[in-house]
Amino acid sequence: MMNVNQKEIEKLKSIVNYSFSVNLSANNKKKEVIIARSIYSKIMREKGYTFDYIGKSLGKSHGAICHYINTVDLLLSENTKLRDKYFFCKDSFLNTREPFKVLSDKDLEQYMFIMNLQNELEEAINSKTKLLYHFVDYMEGYQTKKGIMPSIEQCRNYIIPLFKNQ
Repeated sequence: MMNVNQKEIEKLKSIVNYSFSVNLSANNKKKEVIIARSIYSKIMREKGYTFDYIGKSLGKSHGAICHYINTVDLLLSENTKLRDKYFFCKDSFLNTREPFKVLSDKDLEQYMFIMNLQNELEEAINSKTKLLYHFVDYMEGYQTKKGIMPSIEQCRNYIIPLFKNQ
């Protein structure tokens, strides 16, 4: 009978294998397999597993796992589709309410679409929030220098170019 850790490992492996259409246990160095192993390693590390334990679960060395984890964040920051897959894998792994195997290809596609929209929305909100803070700084600076608030026309002339440069 499998213990809890083995069940978790097998669950995450099946999620990552499915999401990336790979076999994590395959003995090859194809880019997509290495990226999938990196995602698997990151999620396992976030769950609290040691580098050695993760390595043993993949048949890889401690050093290989360190390399996967050290490089995966850069990959995730540069590639939104990969980031969406990472969040899908992580959410599916941590979500115990519904078994993963009930997701069809259509469900996966819809979930990935929603995750992508959510990421785009968060990025847009963060961008607009930065612009708003920039504008507030402008107004405070203007008031400090001139002793009065800028006119509506001055505000409009300042803020509209900020949004056009986005």
